[in-house]
This record gives sequence, structure tokens and C-alpha cells, in this order.
Amino acid sequence: MKNITNLIYVASITILTTIQSAAQIAEGIAFGLKGGVNQNSTSITKKPKNHIVNLGGVGVDRGFQVGGWATIRLNRWLFLDNDLHFLRRSNRYEDPLHKEIVYAINNYNYLSLGSRIGVTYKGIFASLGPELNLLLAKKVAGGSEAPALEWGINGRLGYQYKRIRAEVFYSRSLSPYEKKTWNFTPTENVYSLFMSRSIGVSVGIMLFKN
Repeated sequence: MKNITNLIYVASITILTTIQSAAQIAEGIAFGLKGGVNQNSTSITKKPKNHIVNLGGVGVDRGFQVGGWATIRLNRWLFLDNDLHFLRRSNRYEDPLHKEIVYAINNYNYLSLGSRIGVTYKGIFASLGPELNLLLAKKVAGGSEAPALEWGINGRLGYQYKRIRAEVFYSRSLSPYEKKTWNFTPTENVYSLFMSRSIGVSVGIMLFKN
């Protein structure tokens, strides 16, 4: 976790301190490819919240994403930023008291679509908007009730120099990416809802623009 966090810090400082006259979001419509790594953490909420069930031991694990991006320049300052990529997110079941003891690593594969409104100045850009993740496949230990569609918000801070762009990003799910059901009585169910928070970095290249 520390390696990716340090990488994000370095990338953020580089993005904020490196301003060149040749750096800018392309005018019109531009397309490209990008890939990167992410680190996913999980918060678990209960439904109903006042129940005694407390599920723990779901830890942090790494994933990646690779795919395409497109920007549509609206004016000097504003643009639309769009992504369509394959996304791998992971978590791990570990002993709550001894995190070095890992029982299983779970992988979730998505087709991810994001669309954000962004602002830009001399190559630096920031964007924020919704993200939809369609579940393609999963490899998990034990039973899983992963929804077919998960949605949330995604924010990015980046820098583009000529054809190369670098980004740091933060994603937060607003719907659960997994749900576990506890059947206490025939008429009473308790749910543990898994909510995702991911940070990461990516690097891309612009292929062409109109």
C-alpha cells in the first residue's frame, strides 16, 4: 500500500509543478489509450444498521485498469473527460487481529464507463463525475452476491504534455460491489454491504484528434 501511495504523492507533485507552454488538453475531440494500477479498500455497512452483526477482516489489495479515453473540449477552460476500460479490483480476507494471515484474495472484473466534467489550465486538469461498473466475472472465496452493476463517483487530477497524459484518481462506490446475507430467522435477514474506495495512477497516450 505504501508503494502506491508514495507513487501517487510523487505523481501529484509532478503534475502540479510541471507547467509547459506545449501542454494542453487538445481542442475538439481527442482519443487515446491508457493503463494504470489501483488500490482498493472496503468499508462494510449493515442493513439494518442497529443489528449486532459486525463483519470484519476485509483488507486492501491491488488491481489494474486498461482501456481507452476521449476528451471533448467545450471551451478554453472546460472539457468532457470519458473512459471505457477493463477494471480489475481486488480485496483480501485476512485475520482481523493478524493481518499478515490471509485466507483468500478475491478478484472482481468490470467493464467500466466514466464520464466527467473537467477544468483545465496549461495542461493541468481536474475532472469529476459518475462511474458505472458492469461485472464481467469474479473469482471469490465462498458465496458471493456481487451485483451485476455498481455505480459511484470518480475524480481525477492530471497533466497532459503533447500526446502524453498522467493522472491520479480516486473512486468511491455509492452502491455495494458485494452483499452478504445473514439468515437469522425465516422472516429476518441482515445484510453486509461492501463499499469500495480506490486510489490509483494511470498513464496514457493520445492516438489522434479531429
